Amino acid sequence: MSNLTPKISIVVVTYNSGKYVTETLDSIANQSYTGEIQLIVSDDCSQDDTVLICKNWLKDHKDRFPDATIISSTSNTGISGNYNRALKEVNGLWVKYIAGDDILTPDCIREFVAETSLTDDKFIMCRLQPFDSDGDKAPRMRAEGIMECDVKGQEKVLSELSYIIEGPSFFLETATLRQLGAFDEAYPYVEDWPLAMKYAYNGYHIHLLKKELVRYREYQSVSKEGSIYYQKFWWCCYASLNDWRMRIAKRDKEYMAWWHARVQRYLLDIPKTGLFNKLVRYMLMATDLKRFL
Repeated sequence: MSNLTPKISIVVVTYNSGKYVTETLDSIANQSYTGEIQLIVSDDCSQDDTVLICKNWLKDHKDRFPDATIISSTSNTGISGNYNRALKEVNGLWVKYIAGDDILTPDCIREFVAETSLTDDKFIMCRLQPFDSDGDKAPRMRAEGIMECDVKGQEKVLSELSYIIEGPSFFLETATLRQLGAFDEAYPYVEDWPLAMKYAYNGYHIHLLKKELVRYREYQSVSKEGSIYYQKFWWCCYASLNDWRMRIAKRDKEYMAWWHARVQRYLLDIPKTGLFNKLVRYMLMATDLKRFL
């Protein structure tokens, strides 16, 4: 009989999160889950008072989290490196990562653990409840519908659309995450999509839990096209996207033909005039695998 309340690790990844991290930590303390929770805070060389705030919070909650750990990096390595540093300390059967400005709903861990008894999948993702300074937005699971397919179908969908997977929704079995080599530090500004692609490529199906279990904080400044973060984020997305497409195409000639057909269809919809359109067409043609394989 499986353990109904396995030990769960929650990792709070922070970088200059002082303004909101107390809300994040409070949401962990307020979990309804009755099993043991290992709490880890992994900081990526914050320049504000994030680490001090976390240390004081943990001191005040030492009865609830007696073995809590704070990992403080002396250099900024990016999101993927921060996730991997924390993974070295994880000893729970499953691990839930959360950024230092997001919030777990009170039943988040309990709902995720309950779902593990309904599926053999080692990667579970939930819906998100986005919010910003103006309040809540419509709940979302970008992958819902198009990700409700077998693992080969998921591999195709993921290789076409990098934006449908969002890290705050992940709940991962620790052993499988380690077995697959964890997060890819070649792409420091995007941890979620390359990891999902790695699971699908290696035959691991992603299970969808259709409940809003994480409140995801959004920022207008981060999403602006002119921001440095935005540019680095999308560079990592495109670079990893093409890397994985090449890997799949070398293994699966049917995939190569499928992607070639997709590229040709997309090109028909993009005008040939205008500098921006020409740039988009060039970038798209650069992904046409038949030109290289």
